[in-house]
Amino acid sequence: MQEIDAHRRGSLIVWLADGAVLLLVVLGATVFGGPAEGGPAGQPQSYTCVEVGPPNPADDQACARRAADRARRTQLTAAQRAGLQGVDSLALGAVVRPGICNSSPQPVPGCNGLRLDNRSGLAAPGPDEVALLRRSFDQVGLRGGTVRIAGDRDLGPRGSIVFGVPVADGACYVGYLMMLAGTGSYGLTGRLPGGACL
Repeated sequence: MQEIDAHRRGSLIVWLADGAVLLLVVLGATVFGGPAEGGPAGQPQSYTCVEVGPPNPADDQACARRAADRARRTQLTAAQRAGLQGVDSLALGAVVRPGICNSSPQPVPGCNGLRLDNRSGLAAPGPDEVALLRRSFDQVGLRGGTVRIAGDRDLGPRGSIVFGVPVADGACYVGYLMMLAGTGSYGLTGRLPGGACL
């Protein structure tokens, strides 16, 4: 995979997708990208990962790993994405609900079994947060996924919660959270070679 690395202010980013070119100026961005290997035959695909702000010295390769992960996945068609709108919303709710439940000092409706004792949704993730996110996916009927603390080879920054949940034939809900009530990146995507989500 060809990498573009821009760690300077005023970086120029070029994104190619199906022949279209988008030029974007981003201040203090980290950019990695390249052609997708898993896309449909005859259709050029690419993926670019952009992180606005200073590079993360604790894990400066996380963006490159996300770009490489995305490039290996099969591409969902427009018809597949349209058919998955309901499950996309369901999975999004499963991802954000534990953060909402653990950030409010007051009880929140729909948080049955999703609160941690004496912890905040802003705490660094550990086994309890992993179990809580897995339980949230289970409660909405999205079972059989992988939820764990990210390591050196995962698509999320080391120490984040990374997840890959099968949602339909050929599709996954994949991403990471820096903490339950924190930032991250997630969404519908195709599967990895061999059919795995993570």
